[in-house]
Parts: sequence; C-alpha cells; structure tokens
Amino acid sequence: MFITQDVHPGGVGECAARLFGRDGANVIIAGPHATLGRELADELVAAGGNARFVAAQLDDVIEMAHAVDTAGAIDILVNNADSFGEGSARGAATAGHAGDAWYEKAFESLALTCAVVPTMAMNGSGTVITLASVPPGGDPALAGHYVAALEKLTAKASRRWADGGVSVNSIAITRGDAVAAERAALTVLDLAAQEGDRTATTLTV
Repeated sequence: MFITQDVHPGGVGECAARLFGRDGANVIIAGPHATLGRELADELVAAGGNARFVAAQLDDVIEMAHAVDTAGAIDILVNNADSFGEGSARGAATAGHAGDAWYEKAFESLALTCAVVPTMAMNGSGTVITLASVPPGGDPALAGHYVAALEKLTAKASRRWADGGVSVNSIAITRGDAVAAERAALTVLDLAAQEGDRTATTLTV
C-alpha cells in the first residue's frame, strides 16, 4: 500500500501506516519530510513489518510520477491530502463562489488518484482512499462546501473506475485531535478490507 505523509506528526496517515504495517502490508510512505518518513518506516520494519520511504513533493507532477513508479504495483492508495485552510475559500465566499473554491481544493486532493488508478484498473482491482482535513473551529458552511465537493468528485471517480474493479472512497476529517486521527485510521483499514464493494463512500469524522 502507498500512503502519503501527514502535514504534521501523529496524524491519520501515520496511524494508518502503523495499522497496515501491523497487519503485514507492504507499506510505502511518500512525501517531502524525509526524517519523519524514514523514522516511521524504520519503526515499522523494527516491529517486523515491511516498509520504506520515498521522498517526493507530491504537488510536483514529475516527483509524484517518480514516486509512483518507484513504488511499483500499488493495490491500496491512501491519498493523505494536506489540510485545507480557509483563506481562498473565505475570499470566494465573500464573492459568492465558496462552492467553486472548495471544489477546486477537492479536485487537487484527487490528483494523485488520477496518477495511480489507471494501472489499478488495468490490473482489475484496487482501493483508493482520500483523506482531507478541514481545520476545526472554522466556518461550518465553508467546511460543508468542501465535504460536498469531495463527495461529488469521489462519486464521479468511482463511477468512472468501477468497471476496472477499483473502489474510490474519501474521508473528510473535521477534528484535529488524536482520537479523531485514530478513528479515521481505523476507517481507512475497514474500507481497504471491503473487497468487491465498489460503491463510493465519503465519510466525515
């Protein structure tokens, strides 16, 4: 399984990597934070798992493609998108276009999916789970726009790739505490285990 790094230590991606490693998955951690990534991979290996770190700026198309190529066959992609601040969306909201701004953010979060899913479909199976954090304490209306956009794009991607045996899901995380991170990570594990279920799922935790 291929998982992109959290913005901050102790997030959902890190929790999910530990859970998958514990269950015997081959875990590939990709992202720009080399020290943290290698430490997590070394921790999983020391615990008897199989893990490695691939350095990449995942908003860079060339580096993203290199990370995917380096990973080899990917059966599970946990696309751990950055936390989405409210700056651009709040400005758009003033102009009456908050939905469009959040739709753009949601689209960016699925860019890595577009790089990985075609090969999954060629192989006849795969699971994609996009994690996206909405900062807690913000405007509920703006967060609602983002979750709605994420749900719409997830459903669209699911319809496109279902015939290739690929399950496309997403989780919108609206709390920033450790309990929410662990719960979201367990949800990732559950979604990845649902073989044969190709129904799009967007969950909010």
